[in-house]
Amino acid sequence: MQRDNIRYIVTYTIFIILFVLGAVFYKQPFFSVLVLLLFVLPIISIYITSRLKDKLIISAEFIQHSIVAGNKAEMTVSVDNPTLFSFLNINLDYKAGILFYPNDINGRLSLSAPLKRKNRVCFTYSTLYPGMFEIFIYNATVTDPLHLHTFMLNCDITLHLPVYPEKSDDEYPLYPEAFSDSEDDENVSLSLAKSMDIKEIRDYRPGDKLKDIHWKATARDINDNLLVKEYENSASRVIVLLPEFSETGLHETIRTFYSYMNYLVDKNEIYKVVLFNGDAFDEYSVKEKDDVDNVLIQSYYMPVHVPPETALLAFKHYYGEDNEVIWITRNSVIRK
Repeated sequence: MQRDNIRYIVTYTIFIILFVLGAVFYKQPFFSVLVLLLFVLPIISIYITSRLKDKLIISAEFIQHSIVAGNKAEMTVSVDNPTLFSFLNINLDYKAGILFYPNDINGRLSLSAPLKRKNRVCFTYSTLYPGMFEIFIYNATVTDPLHLHTFMLNCDITLHLPVYPEKSDDEYPLYPEAFSDSEDDENVSLSLAKSMDIKEIRDYRPGDKLKDIHWKATARDINDNLLVKEYENSASRVIVLLPEFSETGLHETIRTFYSYMNYLVDKNEIYKVVLFNGDAFDEYSVKEKDDVDNVLIQSYYMPVHVPPETALLAFKHYYGEDNEVIWITRNSVIRK
């Protein structure tokens, strides 16, 4: 029972009392029959609802596969009722919003489920910023026809819809500081000092850096040897992008990051993206447009931090100060 049921219970009780008084005062069989029905109806209403509620099938889906920021996300919610009993008051409680800004919207959807029918209702939500738009339906209830008792329904639905940044009209290269002035780097404008591809796992040697130790392999080694990662020594440097997902100017960073990835693909550049997940880095290779979209979607699940250079400082600590990276923050693309 919920608070909303109380007013209906009070109202129904008043009706019963009035009809009981009418039956006593007028001594008519009609009033006696009505009083009996008023006593029996709540039992029937609550019993039938309790027996059939679990047969309801609730589902939801987004109409679009993805949208651009500023457009509306369209969602359909369906209730399939295979029974011969109509459910007139079904409520779905939900939370919605971009994962970077969770629980931005809290609301309730109300719908009915006519007998032997599938009722479908469409809802729309505005999206102002890019990110992963999430709808989480965490609670569902149904009330009997007399509104005297509310039952909980099994419902746990989570939906995700990628919201892409608006297309940028900027032309790259935007910022000269993102490019090398060295003649030796004429054909490689963005770089890391060495490849991040692991060539082999070998025993530790004096002079190896602490950051190159492979702790998981060391823990599994039966001889208890300290093992380190040896990287490929590539003749050509590796282009690596690092977006900084700080609270300040977050949607601007996403827009610049997405535009720059597309620019590099248009220039037939093969590059890598490193995403800071709060503890370590997830690495992705990008060769074509589909890779760009995949990396952007993966970035939507990364945590947002407050300090403006958290990912950059972590990168330098993890990969070493001698490794360069293209750092993307707000509207800037900077070689670091």
